[in-house]
Amino acid sequence: MKKVIIAMPTNGFDPSEVAIPWQLMTQAGIEVSFATAHGNKASPDMRMLKGTDLGIVKSLLKARQDGVDACYLLLSDPSFCSPLSYDNIQASHFDGLLLPGGHDKSVKEYLESVVLQRVVVDFFAEKKPVSAICHGLIVAARSIDPQTNKSVLFDYKTTALLKIQELAGFNLTRLWLGDYYLTYPEITVEDEVKSVLSSPSNFIRGPLPLFRDTPEKLYRGFFVHDKNFLSARWPGGYL
Repeated sequence: MKKVIIAMPTNGFDPSEVAIPWQLMTQAGIEVSFATAHGNKASPDMRMLKGTDLGIVKSLLKARQDGVDACYLLLSDPSFCSPLSYDNIQASHFDGLLLPGGHDKSVKEYLESVVLQRVVVDFFAEKKPVSAICHGLIVAARSIDPQTNKSVLFDYKTTALLKIQELAGFNLTRLWLGDYYLTYPEITVEDEVKSVLSSPSNFIRGPLPLFRDTPEKLYRGFFVHDKNFLSARWPGGYL
């Protein structure tokens, strides 16, 4: 049986970006484990889960219902309830690594974890599959290979949450949520990921993300697959 580990923020993970991959991989017979910074059970971004305070743009910005349903199932999963800590992840014990996102300020612990970044480097060194979604691309971008002193993504083609997407969420809600949608107000995910690549052409924007994909409309989705790395922009485009 294949084994995949999902490393995630202790607080504020995106419900869809963790729960939907977990559900699909489990249905495919893959054993899924989880990890947080200190091995504590994680909690989702409740605003994304319930649409709290999203006002008139609630239907546009909150997690889709299938993501919500999957997340509530996930919260009682035994593996989810007993995660590893980042420093107990050994690449040799798993066949793949998933780096989901989340944009609440609480996810900075995850995005800035040097321990997790070393884990990512190990998976790339062993050429094992690594996938990142949305803000999970920041973790990969910040993972510096000590052999080259460059990001593990340096020679890869990748996508990431687009600047227009991040700023749209911010501008739609800034009057009452402030910079909630800007994890780092000084730089967007797209700009940070681009900054570590060997060439600007290695960043693949993809089509304008106007609609979320569905099982019936997979063509709406978009991801980039390069060697052992799979990247996606947002939870509306990777089903």
